[in-house]
Amino acid sequence: MSRSIRKSLITLLILLLVGLGLRWWYQNLPLRKKQFIQNLIRQVPDLPARYMV
Repeated sequence: MSRSIRKSLITLLILLLVGLGLRWWYQNLPLRKKQFIQNLIRQVPDLPARYMV
């Protein structure tokens, strides 16, 4: 039981560190690169349908 709690805490800590790292990286980007990423994220829902044959 304690092993699964420890494993889930480590996983949570790693995910938190990755999230904080991504936030720091995004905040330090120039404005044009932020706009590019925002436009790319906005297009993600359309990508599967766009490439269907």
